[in-house]
Amino acid sequence: MTADGSGTPRRRRNPRGRGGQLAEDILDAGRQIIEETGDEARVTLSEIARRLGIAVPSIYDHFPGVGEICRQVVVRAWAEHDRAVTAGDPGAPPREQIRDFAHAYVAFARERWGLYRVLHSRSSPSAIVEVGEAALAGFSRLVDAVALVLAVDARSAQAWDAAVGLWIQLHGIASLPPVHPRFPWPDDDRLIEAALRRSCVD
Repeated sequence: MTADGSGTPRRRRNPRGRGGQLAEDILDAGRQIIEETGDEARVTLSEIARRLGIAVPSIYDHFPGVGEICRQVVVRAWAEHDRAVTAGDPGAPPREQIRDFAHAYVAFARERWGLYRVLHSRSSPSAIVEVGEAALAGFSRLVDAVALVLAVDARSAQAWDAAVGLWIQLHGIASLPPVHPRFPWPDDDRLIEAALRRSCVD
């Protein structure tokens, strides 16, 4: 029991000049909730406050509400996703770039399932432009590599359609096994290689 009689441990006040750290801690707490639950609706000010050992009004010093916390968490997560799927060698042969993208895409979902689930189910109008741009950043590199393999212009419908088709398959590989864990799924590598062949980029 704390000095104020509550069961929540009181957070030590940030040193002078480090008030911005609380904003980062709030975002980290929101992200943790999303990663654990895969549900943006489970992020509440009261749960964030409980995890950090602070009072709910303290959050309003940094964010207008839970919606803005979720928006920033999601935008940052898209940037992290983008870094993950483009971490391969940009000078590698295009087929290798595509394979690296595919494996990194599925690995991100496996390692951060709750976050991945929210990234692909968000519909908040307040963040749709910002999130949309972040989501397309890594995808544009995939389109460029696919265009090189198909020997077509990266702006062509053929390159775009092939890249989208591969993305759809990768999303299925990433999202279906966690939802249906008892199904006898082939391992990820086999599924990814099959997707690459079906997309005519292998």
